[in-house]
Amino acid sequence: GYALWNTSFAFVSGADTALLYDSLKADGRESEAAKQSGRSLAIQQASQGIAALAGAALATVDITLCFTLCGVAAVVSAGLILSAKEPPRVEEGEDQLGYWQNLRTGASIAARRPIVRTILLLGATFFVVPLIVYYFLLQPYALEVGLPIAALGLVVVGIQAASVAASWLAYRTEGRFALVTVVGTCGVLVTAACVVLAVRPSQSRPGQGFVEVAMHTDLNDSY
Repeated sequence: GYALWNTSFAFVSGADTALLYDSLKADGRESEAAKQSGRSLAIQQASQGIAALAGAALATVDITLCFTLCGVAAVVSAGLILSAKEPPRVEEGEDQLGYWQNLRTGASIAARRPIVRTILLLGATFFVVPLIVYYFLLQPYALEVGLPIAALGLVVVGIQAASVAASWLAYRTEGRFALVTVVGTCGVLVTAACVVLAVRPSQSRPGQGFVEVAMHTDLNDSY
């Protein structure tokens, strides 16, 4: 299941942001990219919170239903996105780059622009730990501290609510705080929250909210 999940995520991650940005650019609204990205993330997180409540209830009946329904929803989602019309990605008269040309162009941009290198480094390394804590270890952790599966949905709703708030507020920090300050502060919060989770096991998971808030604020503000 995790192998399939990672494979599908590779098709979604980056492509969703690119589709949003290209759509805004086609309408002459690329300056709204950070704001609309925050809204998109907030909607995603809220949807996951609602799904968590339903999933927790289903798991008490038959946990395989969670996987079955997710699979069906994924197939439907794939059909919907394949029916969408892509916005233009090149200006009139420009040639569209091929796959390998795109890779070389992306690598050269990252080599020339420190901010791009920093975002890539943060996304590829620093946030691996919080993602593993949340997506892979949440259920085993809950079982370890004696939290019923049915109650796990409520915990996730709280986490997702924090994420929605972070996604909605992130772009509003633009111009008010230096990017280095935001990224540094969020990095410290993520690290501290992970340490709290490790040294003080608890049903309330006090550090998880900080992990999610810091992670989504940091990524969206960096974007």
